[in-house]
Amino acid sequence: ISSLIITSILKVSIDNIEYNLFDDYGDLNDYHYLFKNINNGDIKEYLKNIINEIDERINLMNLKNVHQIDEYNIIMDQEETQRIKRIVHIIELDDYNNNYDYRYIDDKIMYVIQVGKDVGIYTIFISRNIKKVSTILFSLFKYRMIFNVGSIESPLIESHHSKILNAKGECLFYRDNIIKRIQTPKFTIEELTKMKKEIK
Repeated sequence: ISSLIITSILKVSIDNIEYNLFDDYGDLNDYHYLFKNINNGDIKEYLKNIINEIDERINLMNLKNVHQIDEYNIIMDQEETQRIKRIVHIIELDDYNNNYDYRYIDDKIMYVIQVGKDVGIYTIFISRNIKKVSTILFSLFKYRMIFNVGSIESPLIESHHSKILNAKGECLFYRDNIIKRIQTPKFTIEELTKMKKEIK
C-alpha cells in the first residue's frame, strides 16, 4: 500500500493535487510530510467535513453555471483567479464495520464517491478485510485492488476468481466487470527511503 501511494504521488505535481490522510493504523507515519491533513480520530466527522467541501464546491460551480472541476478552472484561468485543487482522500480504517457504524459510513462514502469526482474530490479507501466491505460500497469504486498481505499459501477471497497471490505487490485488479491478476510496484524500505529524500 505504501508503495502504491508513494508512486501515485510521484506521478503528479503536489502543486495540482492535495493529499489528505485518515489512518487508523499509522502505517504511513514516515510519509506524513506528504499530506496536507492527517487524521486518525472520528471518521464520521472526517467524512462530514469532506461532504461539506463537496457541497461548497457545487455551490461555487453553480454560480458559474458549470458542473465539472475542469470547466470551472477554465473560467478561473480566464478571470485570472486561483484554480481549485483536486483533493485525494486516503482513508484506512482499523477493523472496518466492527468498530464503526458501517451503514452510516457506507452512506457517506457513497456520496463522496458519486458526487465528489465531479468537483475534484477523490477517495482511496483501504480495508484490511475484503469480507467486511459491503457489496454496494465495493461496487461503487471503479478501480478495486485486492492484495494478500498475510500468508502466501491461502487464497485471499472465496470465489471462482480466487488466486494464490504472492504478498509481494501482486493483486487482483477489478475494473467494472473485468478482473485481472497483475503485479504492482513493490519497493524495499531502502528504495522508499531514497524516494522520500527525492520528494523532499
